[in-house]
Amino acid sequence: MNITRRNLMAGAGMAGMAVALGPAARSLAGTAGEKARLAVYDSRLPKSRQFAREMTAQGLKTLDIAGEDAVLWRTVRRLARSSGDVIGLTRWSDLVLVRGFLEEGGRRMSRRAAPQQLRTGNISTFLWRMDSARASA
Repeated sequence: MNITRRNLMAGAGMAGMAVALGPAARSLAGTAGEKARLAVYDSRLPKSRQFAREMTAQGLKTLDIAGEDAVLWRTVRRLARSSGDVIGLTRWSDLVLVRGFLEEGGRRMSRRAAPQQLRTGNISTFLWRMDSARASA
């Protein structure tokens, strides 16, 4: 493997992202009493893949939305009817779609972090959490 300045900077950026994303993601994942059941991520985005690895390590199920447009978001629609809180790290456009389906399933946006300053090229990602209406009532 050739080590170039670009590769070195990219590696440093990913290491910094893992450090910065960790506490925020763990905070949104919740404590045992309010633990999310599902983490939504987009495998096309490096930050989102890292998020999925962290959430899997915490015992959450994960859902990759990278191919959901091809199946008309059926997986998300099906999961929207199940119980439990959901967290995610996605692009804004995916957040809007997923939020709509989850709201139909009775969840409400409880927290959304400002666009993460962790960028992939010029793509901003959003760290968010939606709680079931039953839990937040």
